[in-house]
Amino acid sequence: MHKRGISQIDWIISLALFLLYIAWFFIFIRPLSIEKEAPNIVELVAEKFQQDAYWSVLNYPIIIKSNFSIEKEPIVVDSGFSNQSNLFMINKSFFLISEKLFFLNNISPGTTIAYILNSNENYDVYNEITDLVANNESASASGLYVDIQNNTIISADFKGKKIFLYSLESNGKLLSPSNLSFSNRGIAALYPIITQKINVTTMIFAYNPRIYMMFAGNSSISESFDIYKYENYYLNSEKKGSVAVGSCYYENSEIAEFYTGNSVMLFILSRPAEISFCGMNESISLNIAFNVSRDMMQKIIFYDGSPDDFIKYKYAYSAKLGIPEKTTALSLFNLKLLNVTNYNILKNKWNVGDFRVDVFNITNGEKIVGFGGIPYDKATVYAKESRNFLLDKFGKLEDVRISIQSWT
Repeated sequence: MHKRGISQIDWIISLALFLLYIAWFFIFIRPLSIEKEAPNIVELVAEKFQQDAYWSVLNYPIIIKSNFSIEKEPIVVDSGFSNQSNLFMINKSFFLISEKLFFLNNISPGTTIAYILNSNENYDVYNEITDLVANNESASASGLYVDIQNNTIISADFKGKKIFLYSLESNGKLLSPSNLSFSNRGIAALYPIITQKINVTTMIFAYNPRIYMMFAGNSSISESFDIYKYENYYLNSEKKGSVAVGSCYYENSEIAEFYTGNSVMLFILSRPAEISFCGMNESISLNIAFNVSRDMMQKIIFYDGSPDDFIKYKYAYSAKLGIPEKTTALSLFNLKLLNVTNYNILKNKWNVGDFRVDVFNITNGEKIVGFGGIPYDKATVYAKESRNFLLDKFGKLEDVRISIQSWT
């Protein structure tokens, strides 16, 4: 009996020591552990990471509606964009003037869709090879040859029919441009005139015997042309016919057409202007006057065909920017920026404790970036993993795995 009591006491003491050891182990020894369910501590890191690492690329449809088939038509659309370097069109040149987007596109009866990308990154300019040959003194394309002086038209010739004198006045004075510039955008040669009151950009387009002029500012504009030699005119259905020597004609109109046989020179304005001209012995003296308080576009189009085809050019298309498709995912640029940011600075900015973020390419398993601290031996680590995409500025997506850790 005495031995049995001693045995029970030994067993109780052994059990007590074991329980004390277990309690001591959990209280004083905190081994490295990974929690399956990530608490707020890691969710906060994930939230801050998303704010700084993700970005969006917008893909805007440009909706073009037409009743005609025209190849390489110069498209002009109000875009609202102001920074061309953040825009990209696949295999297509384009340019911006006063937030108007210009590019060439084939159109056909019905609806044609073109696309333009917009992001916070810069894009290289696409150099499109065309039939345009241009410098600061002349430009030629599709049979049209234009002489330029001080970024102003001196003359223009299309198959012997020509503008041989041109002058441009703003508020009754000839424009005296300074700090002149010239650029060949592949699809158009640009000749801007910039003054305090008015900006005028003359554009000669590739593949098209056309001259476009964009007026922006606040001014009264008067243009004078001497045109050689067209025999007939059209202003509207009531004012049309032969140009008689010594006779003058007046109309408030958006168009003025001059033609001989199938050779046509067509003026199209974005809103009505005061158009007057007189028949001379060998030419037509034309004046176009209008006030610029908002953007004004003037198109001078040379073509071979029926004079009735002016409808095709005046109402060639309508175009507008549609609702963009927005893609949001990881930015490689942002990831690299985070990767070189000082750890303590990043912790203070995010207002979080210790953390680590690693991003892996799922296809090949390679680590794209890894930044943050390293858990110490006795840390309790909370972890979260997710799959997402790396999004480049062209809208291409790459499958990635994101591992986020935070510890106490």
